[in-house]
Amino acid sequence: MTKHTSRRILHVYQSPSFSGAEAYAKEFAEYHLSSGHDVGFLALGGSPLANRLHEENKPHVGKRLCKVFDSPDAVDWSSFDVIVLHSTQELKLLKWHLAKLRLFTPKAKCPLVVLYSHIWISHSKRDPLHALVYSLIDQFWCSSNASKATLEKFLPIAADKIKVVRYGRDTKSLMANLLPRGEARRLLDIPEQAIVFGTLARVDAGKGSRELWDSALTVLREKPETHFLMIGPATASDPKAVKLDAELQAELEGLRQTEPEVASRITKLGRLDGGTNYLSAFDLFILATYKENFALTLLEALLAGVPCLGTNSGGTPDLIAPSKTGWLFEPESQASLTKTLMQALAERPRWPEITSHAQNLILKTYDFSEVTKEADRLLFTPESVQ
Repeated sequence: MTKHTSRRILHVYQSPSFSGAEAYAKEFAEYHLSSGHDVGFLALGGSPLANRLHEENKPHVGKRLCKVFDSPDAVDWSSFDVIVLHSTQELKLLKWHLAKLRLFTPKAKCPLVVLYSHIWISHSKRDPLHALVYSLIDQFWCSSNASKATLEKFLPIAADKIKVVRYGRDTKSLMANLLPRGEARRLLDIPEQAIVFGTLARVDAGKGSRELWDSALTVLREKPETHFLMIGPATASDPKAVKLDAELQAELEGLRQTEPEVASRITKLGRLDGGTNYLSAFDLFILATYKENFALTLLEALLAGVPCLGTNSGGTPDLIAPSKTGWLFEPESQASLTKTLMQALAERPRWPEITSHAQNLILKTYDFSEVTKEADRLLFTPESVQ
């Protein structure tokens, strides 16, 4: 762990839900705490994220943030050295607080403001109003090279302010918690000899859930040795996602009547505690998202030694080099997904080679201890100071 002078750091994520992005923001705050910094976290009062932070802030837990804030008005903004916003929505909500910092705090004492965006931005924000708001940001972080190129095109800020800070994972911990393949399948009631393909992701149109489902049915009908595993709840805050999840469940119930043999080779689960520990149950992992900054579950599946398929969009090509560390298919295309899945199944003798390349990439480039070095350099080296 790199040692630095202790700083006061405020992480901000007022999200009403809790999934990968919220968990990652929380993990980053915990890293700063473990590095000896004083850390605060501004969350949305009553949200799952706020509740988790408050629970861990209790004395008996032993993992204390310096303070958890439920309201922006409770924060003494000028008392922090660094402010890390974890979504563009935070910039929108807090622009007046940040503007007051700029106007009424001496420049030498004004916090370094970083926006670490966890979502893909695909439309221009180069109008004068956005330019004024984005001028409040000192650094804009993204997690992939593809995202950086897109942001340079769409955002009204200088290209040298946009930094790639890759996502990372505690690789040792993940590997240690991974269930043995046989145990994972036994717990999921999946035959040991089946060729299992599928995903661990929220059910959501933007996650490609419909295309994945329809493609899976095609493969199941043509390949009787295969089994489809789908783990993840619907995006609770999105009525369309909830509706889609209900539609898929209804289709599964219908298949049990019309094609029971096919239905018997489908395992559809909602939320599964410790879901990543079950990655060993997969033979092929599929990320069908349309365009995502970076998918942590894809990184985790590659680390777990599972051959992966992902869309040729967003940050996924940073992780998947076709036929070297996995396979790419076109987003929003059931035909492309089905064709690529069939190709991956046909190349089964190459799976050990592909997983070896992928695991080496993750261990070398995406271990959390490595990615935090770049984050620390950007936050704490002299050139990062305004």
